[in-house]
Amino acid sequence: MINLYKLLHISITATDEEIRLALKKAADEQTLDWEKWQNCRKVLLNPELREKYNAKLIKENPQLKQEIIFSSHLPESVEIKEEESEYYEQPVQENISRSRPLQSRYLFWH
Repeated sequence: MINLYKLLHISITATDEEIRLALKKAADEQTLDWEKWQNCRKVLLNPELREKYNAKLIKENPQLKQEIIFSSHLPESVEIKEEESEYYEQPVQENISRSRPLQSRYLFWH
């Protein structure tokens, strides 16, 4: 089974808005052929089809369950923001370029 979420580079927990943005980006960059693009749109933006698709996908890829479990435990008031920060730069490998700061994730509660 093709993972439609991977085709669009989004999470299985993506919102309809995130799916629409990913579809627009894929169309703009022409990264998917028309048939795959239409299939992503048809399945992922239809709640009933998406639920059935997710059940089959999770059955074949049990590790995706962890992604769903994690996101369902985040309070609704949690917002995840990407920020660049030189202060938290921790090189993992010797050959990492130090000219650009790493992306850091922060949680902000409302």
